[in-house]
Amino acid sequence: QSTVYYAKLNADGSTGAWSTNANALPALRATSTSATSNGYVYVMGGFNGSGTRQSTVYYAKLNADGSTGTWSTNANALPNTLNAFTSITANGYVYAMGGFDGGLYRTTVYYAKLNADGSTGTWTTNANPLPNILARATSITANGYVYVMGGTNGSTTQSTVYYAKLNADGSTGAW
Repeated sequence: QSTVYYAKLNADGSTGAWSTNANALPALRATSTSATSNGYVYVMGGFNGSGTRQSTVYYAKLNADGSTGTWSTNANALPNTLNAFTSITANGYVYAMGGFDGGLYRTTVYYAKLNADGSTGTWTTNANPLPNILARATSITANGYVYVMGGTNGSTTQSTVYYAKLNADGSTGAW
């Protein structure tokens, strides 16, 4: 799908009615990941409509009514074609962690500086990879740390939680 849906978050945690965004993604995507920061939304990697893994990063401004502006293709694509990875934003950086590149499940953690115009800087490979291969995990940030939870190692479902300190330069500490 390239369709983008959005709904208002209500004070009680429920969602309002869903609307179809006027600005669809520039291309079809499946098993991509997304994150938000500083009034922008990012959609990264995944498969295109013909089943080819992608390294593309799209971004769009979030409007006050919940819709997005026009999608842009980031000049700095992910360093690898990935799907089924997890992502977060924190402290002015966006992170892409784990996933599958078609040949291997990954431990790699990439990060890039978020620019004021919504684009990202060049992606850097973090010196501290995840401790084990991991795809289809989920991730959050809290209190200066990133947490990567669950997923699969390619053969079994995982229940492990990995965490690492987020450093001011965008890198992470040891997991």
